[in-house]
Amino acid sequence: MKRYAIAFALIFLGAALFADKQLEFSFAGAIARMFGQTSYKLEVTDPVLGVMSLLEFPLSSTVVGLRAALEKHTSGGMTWAVRASFYTNLGDPSNVMKDSDWFLYQDYPPIYFSYTESDTEMRYLQATVRFDVRLYSRRWFAIYATGGYRYQYVDYDIMGYKGWQYADENPVDGQPELYVMSASPTLKVMEYQITHHAPMAGIALRITTPNLAVDLAAGYQLLFISDYDDHVLRTKLSTAEGIGHGLLCSLEGRYMLGRKISPLRPFLFLAADFSYIYADIEQTQKWYGNLDSVPKGTVYTGISHLIKSALFTSTLGIGLHF
Repeated sequence: MKRYAIAFALIFLGAALFADKQLEFSFAGAIARMFGQTSYKLEVTDPVLGVMSLLEFPLSSTVVGLRAALEKHTSGGMTWAVRASFYTNLGDPSNVMKDSDWFLYQDYPPIYFSYTESDTEMRYLQATVRFDVRLYSRRWFAIYATGGYRYQYVDYDIMGYKGWQYADENPVDGQPELYVMSASPTLKVMEYQITHHAPMAGIALRITTPNLAVDLAAGYQLLFISDYDDHVLRTKLSTAEGIGHGLLCSLEGRYMLGRKISPLRPFLFLAADFSYIYADIEQTQKWYGNLDSVPKGTVYTGISHLIKSALFTSTLGIGLHF
């Protein structure tokens, strides 16, 4: 976390040192609320009996961050800009992690046989760099080509569980029994980490008045993704990495305070962002202990592993422009 903050400061302090009269710099602090989740679905197929699992991890939490921008302005308005931001979470998600399982029989619908919920402890980091270059402008309206890079890292500790499961203790009668199960919320049952590296490109529209600027942007993300799932109680480690795709859109309004002739002006901003990612990759599972029914050292590869994430963020901030 510290190295990202240092890099953030060096980039924009260096830029400010070489600034001329057409360059404008802004710096802001922000607080945001995230709503959404990241999930993965795996399928182990077999001609007789397969298994499908869906694990849903909450992202709904409060984050704080820093933002900075360097803009080149001429008489015709802003010609280019470099923007950067860094965010981390203040607390854990307000929702639970959900784990669902189905049996897969050939030529039959999936059979739902297990469901649990767990509390989560989360560590979240997000860093973004974006470049804007003007393509067209007319008075108060302009169109920009955008590109950049977005990094996101989420680390979960999954604590305890409660739920239910069907189990057939007497296969002769063919009637599975329903069992209610739970574990203490102080017991760590799972660790999960997911990392995104996402180059992005898109288009942005800007409307500008003397004190108000409104930006609408949308773009595509090429996603380099990896995740790590340690089922501690089963001594099973699952890993996956690959390439996915995503969409990113944002709406932001910035209102300048103070007198226009002042060299240092405070401003307020409101922003709303939405991102969606999709990655259809393969997972590898390895048992590193003997707490499960599967022998230690067993490895399965080529397991279908579908990652999806949808995240909406609303942000409020205050900063200085000079």
